[in-house]
Amino acid sequence: MKKIIWLPLVVVVLVAAWLGATWYTGTRVEAAINDRIAFANESWAKDAETKPQIKTVSYERGLFSTHAHYVLTADQLPPDQAPEIDVTIWHGPFPHGGLALKQLEAHTELAPSGAFKLMASALHGKPPLVMDLSCSYGGHCIGAGGVPVIDFALGKSFQLAFGGVQMQFDVDWHSETDYKVDGSAQFLPLTINNQSFGSGQWTVKGDAQNVHEALAWKTDQGESKLTLALATIRPMSRAEFAKLTSQEEMLELMAKNIKTASLNVALSKPMIVDLTARATSLFTGADPAAVRQQASAQFDASLANIPQARQLLHVQGDAITSDWQYADGKLTINGQDNPEMLAQITNGIQMVMKQRAGAAPVAP
Repeated sequence: MKKIIWLPLVVVVLVAAWLGATWYTGTRVEAAINDRIAFANESWAKDAETKPQIKTVSYERGLFSTHAHYVLTADQLPPDQAPEIDVTIWHGPFPHGGLALKQLEAHTELAPSGAFKLMASALHGKPPLVMDLSCSYGGHCIGAGGVPVIDFALGKSFQLAFGGVQMQFDVDWHSETDYKVDGSAQFLPLTINNQSFGSGQWTVKGDAQNVHEALAWKTDQGESKLTLALATIRPMSRAEFAKLTSQEEMLELMAKNIKTASLNVALSKPMIVDLTARATSLFTGADPAAVRQQASAQFDASLANIPQARQLLHVQGDAITSDWQYADGKLTINGQDNPEMLAQITNGIQMVMKQRAGAAPVAP
């Protein structure tokens, strides 16, 4: 009998705890989003030319979910062309009515308005970019999304078909200097005027002291790939890692904190020549076979007659490679020590850092 009396009280307490946790999670999520926006705007403010900014148009937080609307502004971008972003967030601990314990689930769409309004028909009415996100209370977030299929035609003179982009990422944050990042983007086949321009893939993996990125593009004539790896002397904070999207921030980090770095470029000559010929044929209407032959000859002449190309590139048959390795204050290119190139890179980094500090540029 006593158990029956206590049962409703237990249910009430559990429901109250769930509602309280949901409300509290909603407030924490809002604060975290505001912090991220402020961080992004602060970083982008250093771009003196465009000054991009994320502005909150509306933020309607309910008990179980939140709907937010943002706009991305920039100098020289007309207000009616500014991209708009819609975000729906379902608060934990059991977002979307699921049984798995999570801090939040979110769905983000780049609205087909502003600069993207003209693409509505090519996108078949779908948003230009979609991303779904799921985060645990422990700081582990996984996401997936992408760009839809794009079909575009300008009369009979120009037709473009793009399979879209498929993206996914996995971010596991434990502390400011203890985290792992893993992400990829698949660029599905691109065809222009029935000419295939191939497909590609971009991947990135990293933690507090290592970053590894790779970009590959493949056609029926071959594959080319660029790989970059960095290892730092000390762990990078989450804020420093986020700033790696800025070229200037990356240069500054390289000057202060790089332990080792490697850059490897592997090019397929048939692929490059073929893509050059197809692109030239599209713009000039020239015969692809004739352009391909001319492009191949020009490519060979460039490799033979430009001293720097012979120094930086290694050619073996149809494979063209360039391997850069930096460690212990030394730079080797294709296995050869190259202090001159290291000095040029160092001077370039110093110039960028002085410009950021407001000093006058130094002549190279």
